[in-house]
Amino acid sequence: MTVSTASNCSSLDVEILCGKTHDELAIRETRALAMDRRLFLAASTVGGLSAASPAAARTKSPTAPTPINPGIDRARTQHILGQWGLDAIILARPENVYYATGNWPLMSRLGVSDASFAIIPADSNAPIKYVTPQFAYYYATTDAGLSKGVEPHLVTGHDGGKTANAFFYQHTGGGELPAREERRKRKTEAAAPYYADSAAALAGALAKSGVKSGRVGYDSWEAQHLLAASASGAQGVASPDVIKTMRLIKTPFEIELMKAASKANVAAARKTAMNMRNLGTINNARNDFNAEASRLGNTPKFMVVNGAVDEAYDEQFENGTSVLIDCVSSLKGYHGDYGRTIFIGEPRQAMAAKVRAMGLAWNELRNRLKPGVRFSDVRSEGALILKKMGQNINVPFNPHCVGLAHTEQPTFDYCGTPIDTILEPGMIISVDCPLMEASNLGTAHLEDLTLITADGHAPIHDIGNNFILV
Repeated sequence: MTVSTASNCSSLDVEILCGKTHDELAIRETRALAMDRRLFLAASTVGGLSAASPAAARTKSPTAPTPINPGIDRARTQHILGQWGLDAIILARPENVYYATGNWPLMSRLGVSDASFAIIPADSNAPIKYVTPQFAYYYATTDAGLSKGVEPHLVTGHDGGKTANAFFYQHTGGGELPAREERRKRKTEAAAPYYADSAAALAGALAKSGVKSGRVGYDSWEAQHLLAASASGAQGVASPDVIKTMRLIKTPFEIELMKAASKANVAAARKTAMNMRNLGTINNARNDFNAEASRLGNTPKFMVVNGAVDEAYDEQFENGTSVLIDCVSSLKGYHGDYGRTIFIGEPRQAMAAKVRAMGLAWNELRNRLKPGVRFSDVRSEGALILKKMGQNINVPFNPHCVGLAHTEQPTFDYCGTPIDTILEPGMIISVDCPLMEASNLGTAHLEDLTLITADGHAPIHDIGNNFILV
């Protein structure tokens, strides 16, 4: 077989196709993985964000919390709300509330979907309002705080027809309150006056924002219901794509969070990949990735293994086949997304050729990512690259934006026109490159996260090799 040594063909690509032995490659990749891991643990602090390590887990000293998000780009939100003709937008979905305020609503963790809301006024000089139960604020917000420019409006409930005062756990053993409880109590008292219910709190928040009527967007039925109950003079406008449009362009803080999330996600995926032969089954591989991602400080989201998504399904890996992995985990809500092909034993020539072609095509396509390119261009360019290579394989090259969701680009613009997303600086995208065919050779996938820069692109994690041999 003739092997290309073009610069976009990795050394491992060449060696596999040249017939290097499994043992030689496994030893080499294991050493590389060990080096990657040492580098990851040594350089895991990114912009003040640290991934967990075994040493950190054993220390008795409390680690400093991740810095609170300094806030969203209010000039951008003002522009977007103006395009849609909105005076404000009310947010109830937890990821949107978190985006706007820097605080993930406690009650949503407990299954309550209509307790906490954020209000972003169109006027960028007006504070963002955070309506939330006093209980949740006391226990889940006062410790870390809110983003700059966010003002809390606390709901305490009713007390004999009046608004209840805030309540706290009091120290009954004599002496002073513990320092933590004193701090929580002080911050909660500073958020007065309180409100008897969410409708009253929202009405007060809108009035303080200068929005008593006009067009007010909402992201969910919970926000729509609250708006109808508290601001009858306002015109509610379904606006799920407005907040998605806001979230498309990442702030420097968000980019650093996503780099840290992706670094841990990739490290966990590679460790699991190198142990796939010993793990032996889909569920074992998924459990191993989940544990490793957690150990490195991420929250596991999902892992596709060999084309299986449902955690209830399991099967053994077969020697001589390939297994795709698609690994997703998050840090402080921000997602990492990484896909690779794992060869279990010596790869069969037919699949090795397809996987190599996928890698070469993606490397070429990656170099064409820049501002102004549309999602449809990415798909068509990928297909054209494969055609020019003489490859008749089905790889969709499907782009999607990644951040607080695995897929978060809007569907429609302010005119109601379907959006063919245009790449802009500050976007972080994935281009999914799965091999869309079923055969006894196995499954294949390739996926990395890419930051769109002012003049091109940059991967946000170490790319490494396009596939792994174990």
